[in-house]
Amino acid sequence: SRQEKRAFWGQVPPFRHTLPEGIQVAQVAVWPLSMLLAWIGFSCLLALLPPLRWTSKWKGQGVRTALQIPVTAEWSLALRDPACRLTLGILAVLTALACQPGLHHFHARQEMSKRLEVRNETAQRILEAVFSPDKDLKSILGEEESGFSLQEAQDLKLAAHSPDLLAHYDGLWWTWMEPSPLSVLAIGESTTWPDRYRISASSHTETLRRDILENPFHTRVGPFDLTLFIAAILPLGILVLTHGMISLEREQGTLALLISQSVSPFRLFSRHCLIRVSAAVMVIITVTFVVCWCQGCNLAQPEARIPFLLWGCSMFLYALFWGMLGLVVNTFGGSTSTNAIWLLLCWIGLVLMIPVIATQQAVHRNPVSEFSELAEKEREILERCKQKSAESDPTLDPGDAPASAVSLTPQQESFRYWSIHEEAAGQFHTILQNDLNQHLSRERSVDGCGWLSPVIAWRQGAVQLAGTSQSEMVTFVEQTNQFQRDTFSFFKPLSVAERDLTLADIQQIPRYEPEQRNNSLQSHYHSSRLSVLITILLAWNSVLFLVAAFRIRRGIAVK
Repeated sequence: SRQEKRAFWGQVPPFRHTLPEGIQVAQVAVWPLSMLLAWIGFSCLLALLPPLRWTSKWKGQGVRTALQIPVTAEWSLALRDPACRLTLGILAVLTALACQPGLHHFHARQEMSKRLEVRNETAQRILEAVFSPDKDLKSILGEEESGFSLQEAQDLKLAAHSPDLLAHYDGLWWTWMEPSPLSVLAIGESTTWPDRYRISASSHTETLRRDILENPFHTRVGPFDLTLFIAAILPLGILVLTHGMISLEREQGTLALLISQSVSPFRLFSRHCLIRVSAAVMVIITVTFVVCWCQGCNLAQPEARIPFLLWGCSMFLYALFWGMLGLVVNTFGGSTSTNAIWLLLCWIGLVLMIPVIATQQAVHRNPVSEFSELAEKEREILERCKQKSAESDPTLDPGDAPASAVSLTPQQESFRYWSIHEEAAGQFHTILQNDLNQHLSRERSVDGCGWLSPVIAWRQGAVQLAGTSQSEMVTFVEQTNQFQRDTFSFFKPLSVAERDLTLADIQQIPRYEPEQRNNSLQSHYHSSRLSVLITILLAWNSVLFLVAAFRIRRGIAVK
């Protein structure tokens, strides 16, 4: 009764949260606090040590050498600068650390692809074994991980003769996305879009589920991969190397001597900027290649050479932008500390503010449907198709059929079922395609914002080269949807004909073969979009180059 149910639920104890005692908190925090105090003590100890005079041996020689401006002397001057060496060392260490998430994701996707490929092949062999009595299921499953248990293999073997059972066997086939060699450089949309789908007979929406995220935190800030490191941390390293190119010479009293020489000041300082930017880029490219090669990802293989070269060129253009920005700020005559503040403000605006605002605007202008909304739309379409079929022929609805109505044969019932679901799938495909087009519109909208910040152009170009962009994920969804339609289309005539499957039928079942994206450069990215993004980076550098040339040739304040 209602009273008994109320009494039962009244006995359920309510949830109460009690804060831990202070002693428990202290016991947990004692080790982190001790480590923090140790670091603070170590920092204070270093602060009490007398400073080392590293620049006393080369300062005068460096100035005299800089007046000649040979490239080798510029390189020597840059590499003998303690601040430059320390910055390059920090960039090398951070590059090695930033490669690890991409490498982990790459190897995980490789293992997943091999596992699903073995599972699909095992399912095919189990079905073929039905027509070969001499084959044993245990020998087919073998000792390796096949993805099938013995009980699942026996159930599949029982369904091998029926096209209806195989067509509606959930999870029999999987689709997966092969990782490209350059996916270690940019994780991109891989954390927000699945890289595998389980074919479901119940609905297309169930097949295209997007709730297998490994870490929801990544959907907000993104993983710290190499692309994010270059987008956010590399500019700080470049600004450290270039924020005092002119102001430091002015404060040391050597700027007047430099300007009085016959060498063009713009040529001098632009080469100074180019050398330091090139050093940082070469360190990152070298460390990236070595780390990836040592951990099983060879970026020098034929299918990865050209994309890796384009990736390095686009990174150089992005780093050169920050170097030229440092040169432009130096031409306004401020002190070294003032230049650093202004450059930091530029970094905050271009790296932190504009990309976030641009992404939010793109999301707002191009809304997409949630999974639950797509599932509801698919259910409504299926109900409408059933209702339409019943209204077109009253014999199909037993409740409304007249007494003289002839009942349907099993073959007619099967044909009716497949016709309804085929029509519903076609209508839902239109809705799904419109939703996918909204995702592509988001990506194109973000690409267009590259004129507002070079960070956007760099990140969009990097994910295009790595094959982890939103357009690649949408293409994978379309391939999965097409494979599901091909599979059902194969079983439909066999089901309507009501005949058992033969070995020839089993061998002709559509198989999913992932696209070999590394066989063609065009498969990694859309060349037209990538060329636009590189053009944006060139335009940013050209503007800063012209501004720096104009400011320096107008004259530099010596004091």
